[in-house]
Amino acid sequence: MANLAAGSNAAITLSHLTTTAGSFADTVNIGNTSIAVGGSTLSNLVLGGQSVVVTSNVYAAAIAGLSGNTVNFGTVRQGSASPSASLVVTNNGSGALTDSLTTSTSALPTGVTASAPGPLGAGQSGSVNFSLNTTNVGIVSGSGSIDFASHNSQMSDLTLTSQSTAFSGTITELANAQIFKSSGIGTFSGGGSVYTLDFGTFVTGTGSVNADLGVLNAIPSSAFSEFLGGSFSQGAGTGYSFAGNVFSGLAGGAQNIGNLLTFDTTGLAAGIYNKSITFNGISSFGNLSDFNLGPITLNVTASVTGGGVSGVPEPATWMMLLLGFGFIGTSIRRNKGAGLSRLAA
Repeated sequence: MANLAAGSNAAITLSHLTTTAGSFADTVNIGNTSIAVGGSTLSNLVLGGQSVVVTSNVYAAAIAGLSGNTVNFGTVRQGSASPSASLVVTNNGSGALTDSLTTSTSALPTGVTASAPGPLGAGQSGSVNFSLNTTNVGIVSGSGSIDFASHNSQMSDLTLTSQSTAFSGTITELANAQIFKSSGIGTFSGGGSVYTLDFGTFVTGTGSVNADLGVLNAIPSSAFSEFLGGSFSQGAGTGYSFAGNVFSGLAGGAQNIGNLLTFDTTGLAAGIYNKSITFNGISSFGNLSDFNLGPITLNVTASVTGGGVSGVPEPATWMMLLLGFGFIGTSIRRNKGAGLSRLAA
């Protein structure tokens, strides 16, 4: 800088190379000379100089590294514990003074949540942890963004390139077993875990009646619907016979029929005849462990008239018998009383 007039000032511009990261301190010496007025006989006068200490920090930007760009939650059942997965993030930046790496996520598919690690120094790693909500059934698909920034305490954050991550997985829908009457006689009712089949009333010896019972997998057929299987168990029941199928692989909306229930009145005394049948269902899908569904009970009843009284009279029958015996006893006493009166006459 030359010839600075009296009362004037000028800036001295300093610069520092940014090729190397680190903290730097330098001394700048400033020399001052008073320039003699032109044409005078005076000489230039060297004035006292000044020393200025200059410091600077050069930060190396963080460099984001990610262990992968896909997340697969696998196959899980609706309502089960949320599956988790993770990707490793590394700050690959280097230098004597390096920014930390900050991580966040955005635009994740429905049902997917994430937690990011805290700031990572140079060479440090952390995990982005993902979790899947299993409330809603379906195929998990789509992509989300993992976002990065380079951060230090003295400068504004530097936005780094985001990385796209693809998500996949399946949340299955449990099979839903429902019993129904496919064909035959009787009044069928109920739902949930308890059903009733009333065959009606028959005269003893009139032969046998039948009902074909069916089992429905009452969910829509889809790529994530589980298959229904199972078998029947039955309690004792006079006059009844039942041949139930053992089956598996029943897709959503499909049904299994041909489970034949027969009631034969031959040789039966008058009375009410009951039987219980239980369906024990299993829901299955791919490599998942089979899931035992709750038992479903079918209560069957039929009435028989004629052919005498059944082995163990009902309470109402006992009452009718006692009343009958009382009536007979009264009639006998009256007859005896009437006889004595006539003899006395």
